[in-house]
Amino acid sequence: MLLAKSERINGRLRYQTLLGHTKDVLHLVNELTKCPGFSLFCSRHSLNETEARKALLGIAALHDIGKATKPFQKAICEGKRLSDIPHALIALPCACEVWKQLRLPSLYGDLGLPMVEMLVVVAHHALLYDDLYQRAIKHSQRLEYEPEAESVLSEILSWAVQQFDLSGLGTLRSLPFNEWSKWELKSCAIALSRFRDQNRKIKASSDLASLAKLKAVYTFALAYLKFADYWASRNFSEQAGKLSEKIVNELLPALPDWHLPCDARERVWSKLTGGGSKPYSFQTQLDRTEAERVIVLAPCGRGKTEGALLWFLRQRMLDKCERLIIAMPTQVTSNAMRERLVSLFGDNVVGLYHGRSLLEHRELVQLRVVQTDEGDDLDPEIEQELARSENFWSEVFAKPITVTTADHLLFTFVHGYRQADFALGCLQTAAVVFDEVHCYDRRMLAELRELFKLLREMKIPHLIMSGTLPEFLVSETRIGDYERVIDNEGLTHKPFILRKRNEGMFVRVEGDDGGNLNPNNEIVGEVIEGFKRGLCQFVIVNTVRKAQMFYRALKERIDENERLWCLHSRFCYAHRREKEQRITELLREKVRPLILVATQVIEVSLDISCDRMFTELAPIDALGQRAGRLHRGAAEPEGFELLVFSVQDPQPYCISHRRDPLPELNRTWQVLQDNLPVSYGWLKEQCDLVYADARLGMAQIDELFKACTLFGLNHNEIRFSEEEGKVYRPRDIVMPTIDVIPEAVFTELGDEGCQSIYLAPVPVWWLMKSNRERLKLFYLHEAGKKKWLLCAIPYDPETGFASDFLAISS
Repeated sequence: MLLAKSERINGRLRYQTLLGHTKDVLHLVNELTKCPGFSLFCSRHSLNETEARKALLGIAALHDIGKATKPFQKAICEGKRLSDIPHALIALPCACEVWKQLRLPSLYGDLGLPMVEMLVVVAHHALLYDDLYQRAIKHSQRLEYEPEAESVLSEILSWAVQQFDLSGLGTLRSLPFNEWSKWELKSCAIALSRFRDQNRKIKASSDLASLAKLKAVYTFALAYLKFADYWASRNFSEQAGKLSEKIVNELLPALPDWHLPCDARERVWSKLTGGGSKPYSFQTQLDRTEAERVIVLAPCGRGKTEGALLWFLRQRMLDKCERLIIAMPTQVTSNAMRERLVSLFGDNVVGLYHGRSLLEHRELVQLRVVQTDEGDDLDPEIEQELARSENFWSEVFAKPITVTTADHLLFTFVHGYRQADFALGCLQTAAVVFDEVHCYDRRMLAELRELFKLLREMKIPHLIMSGTLPEFLVSETRIGDYERVIDNEGLTHKPFILRKRNEGMFVRVEGDDGGNLNPNNEIVGEVIEGFKRGLCQFVIVNTVRKAQMFYRALKERIDENERLWCLHSRFCYAHRREKEQRITELLREKVRPLILVATQVIEVSLDISCDRMFTELAPIDALGQRAGRLHRGAAEPEGFELLVFSVQDPQPYCISHRRDPLPELNRTWQVLQDNLPVSYGWLKEQCDLVYADARLGMAQIDELFKACTLFGLNHNEIRFSEEEGKVYRPRDIVMPTIDVIPEAVFTELGDEGCQSIYLAPVPVWWLMKSNRERLKLFYLHEAGKKKWLLCAIPYDPETGFASDFLAISS
C-alpha cells in the first residue's frame, strides 16, 4: 500500500494512502470546475471547457505520483519530510508519458509538449524559477519506484475516468517504471531545463498579450491544483485525530464554506439607505454600470467603498468575476477596511493580507475564543496554526473578498513571494479595486500604470478610486478611456474654511545655529484654547520628531486621561494597533474634548473626523487627504476650520538627496487662499494646477513580469522581506527603516517581548550612526531560536522612540 500523507497525533502516526489523497484532490478540482470562475476563465481566454476540465483533472491525477518511490515511502512511514528529493520533479517523466498516451488536451495551444501542464505538476510545491531543482537536491539519487506504482496509477486513472466521465481519451499502455527507477534525479532536472529553454523561445517571439495569456493559463491551472491539494491535506490533518483506523483512503471533503451572503447587494443598499438616507447618484451609477474598467472621483466620507462594492456585485452577477480584491495604500487602512467589510458580510468571507497581517490574525483568533465564552485559553500552537491558515488563504486571494496592500498585489505579478503564482491564479477570476490611488508616490504610480496594463491584457475587471484624481494621474497612467463615475454633488460641498497662516507651528531656537526647532507657544495656546471649549482637534505635522515635541508641549498643560494622544509610525506594532483602536473608539463615541497629534499616518482612508485641524504645509493632494478627516461628509463649513501653517523645514517633501522643497510644495502654498470655504471641486482644480507638468518615470514591473513568465527569478531574489524590496522596489523609500525590539519592552517582558508584535521601525541611519560612533545602541539577542535586534534608545508606548536622543547624545 502506497502512502501520501502522515500526521502525528499524540505521538502516534496516522496515514492517508496515495490513492486516497489523489482521489480527494481530483474530487476537489472537479468541484472547483463547477464554480462560476471556471466557465468565466475559459470564456475569457477562448478555452474549450470540456478540454480544460480534462487537463485540470489530468494534472490532479498525476501530481503526486512521484511519491510512489522507495525513499518517499520510507520518509512518510517515519513521519519525515524529504526536501532534497522533490517528488514533484520525480513525477515529470511519468506525467509526460501518461499525457502522451492518453492524448490529454493542452491548455495553451499546440506547443508539441504539454508544457503548461507539466510545469504545474513540477511546481506545485515550489515557485517556478530558472534554477528550480537545478541545485540543492540529490541529483545522483535514483528514482526507485515501488512495484505497486503502476497499479496504483492505473487505479487512479480508471477511477477518474469513471467518476468524471472523461470520454475520448487514448489507451494507457504499460509504463516503463522499471526503467525510470534506474534514472537519477539529474535526468529529471535536465528534462525540466528543456521546458525552461522551450519557454524562453516562446517568450522571445511573443507580444505582451500572448505572454499575459500564458501566465494567466499557467497560474490558473496551478491555483486549481494547489487549492485542491492544500485543502485535501488540511482536511486529512483535521480528521486524523478523529480516525480509528491507522491508514485511510479517500475522505472526499467539501470545498470550504466561503460564500458571500445571498443578500450581499441588499446589505450594501441597506447601509446606504439606513435611517431614511438616500444613496448618492454616483453610487447608483456604480450599481448599474456594466463597465469592467472604471474611475471613481468622490470626496472623502461620501461612501466610495459602498459604491465600489455595488460595482463588484454587478460584475459578479454578470459572471465577470467571482471574488474581490481591494488594494489599500497602507497596512493600517487595510485593517480598517477589513473590519468594515466584516460588519457587512461576516467574518468568514473576508481575508486580510499584508506584511504584518499574521499578527492581526492572531489577535482575531484570540478575540473569537473570548467571544465563544469557553473560559479556557487556546493552546498557543493551535492559535498560531489557525492564524497562519487564515493568513495563508488571504495571501493567495482565496476568500470571496481579500483586503491587501497595493504592494502585495504588485509583488504577485513578479514572483515576489513563495505563493505568488498561486495568488495570481486566484486573481484571474477576481475584480480589483484600488483605493485612494492618488496617495502613492511617483515611483509607485509608474508601477501601477503598468499593472493596469497587465490587468487589461488579462481581462481582469478593475476600478480605481480617488478623492482628488489629478488629471496628470489619469493621463500618465493611461486610463483616460475608462468609464468615469463622478460624485458631482459631493464636489460642491464645502465642509470647512481654510485659514492660511504665514507663521510656522515650530520656531527656531534662539541662539541655535543648528536649525533646531521648538513648538510655537502661540499655536500650542490656540490648541489648548480649543480643548477648553470642548473641541475634537487633530494636529498633523510632517515628521515624527515634530509630533513628539508638540505632544509634549501640550502634555505639560493637559493631564486628563485619554484626552491627548500621539500617533506616528515609530511605535511597536502592538502599541500602535492598540492606540488606533482606542482612538477610533473614542472618536466614534464623540468623546470631547480630545486632541490627536499625528504625522501623515492618519491621511489615508481612516474613517475618523475632527472639529478643527491644525496642519503643516504639505502638497495639495496630501492636504486634501488630511482635510478628509475634518467635518467628514458635511456640506457646509459650520465653523469648522483647516489651519495650514508654513514650514521652515520641508522634510519629508524634499527633492531626492537634497533639502530643497519639492516644486509642488511651493506651488501648494501659492494656490492656498485665506478664509476660503473649501469645496472638494476646488481641491481637485488646485491639484490639476499644482501637478500640471508632473510626469511618471519608467517602471520595473513590465520587464520583471516578462522575465517571470514563466520561470524567471525566485522570490528571494525579488525582495528581502515582506517590508523591503530587493530587485524590485515599487515604492520610493525616502527614509529606509529597520525593525527592532525596544530595549524597554525587553526589560519589562524578557524573552516574551521578543515577538513580532513588538517590532518597531527605526531609521537605518540610527543604526549606522551607532555603529560608526560605537554608541552600542543596537545589539542582537537570541530568543526562541531566533535572533532579534534590540534598540537601547529610550522608548515608551506613549510617544515611541525618543527621536531627539541621538542628537542629544552626540
